[in-house]
Amino acid sequence: EFSGLAKPQRDLFNQSLSTLQKQIIFCLLIGINNRKEIANTLILTTGTYISENKIKNALQVLYHSFKCSSVSQLVNLVLIGQIPFEIPANTLPPGNYLI
Repeated sequence: EFSGLAKPQRDLFNQSLSTLQKQIIFCLLIGINNRKEIANTLILTTGTYISENKIKNALQVLYHSFKCSSVSQLVNLVLIGQIPFEIPANTLPPGNYLI
C-alpha cells in the first residue's frame, strides 16, 4: 500500500451473472422486491416454474458476491455501474413497451 502497489479491491465487473440472477435484478429494478412476487413474475414471463426458495438462494449469492446486504444496496450497485447489467433474453414476452 505504501509504495502505491496495493492490490485493488475485487473487481465487481469480473462477476458473471446467471440468467436467473439477471432476471431477479431486472425484477428488483422495476420495483418487484418480494421473493414471492419475483417468483410469480418470472413464472409468468418465462413459463418456467421457479420456487421462492430458489429466488432466496440466488439473492443470497448476489449479496455475497457483491458484498452487500440488502436489495437497495444491490440495486444501487447496478445503478452506479458497479454491476454490469443487460435485460436477459426471454425475460419479457415480445411486444412494444412504453418506458
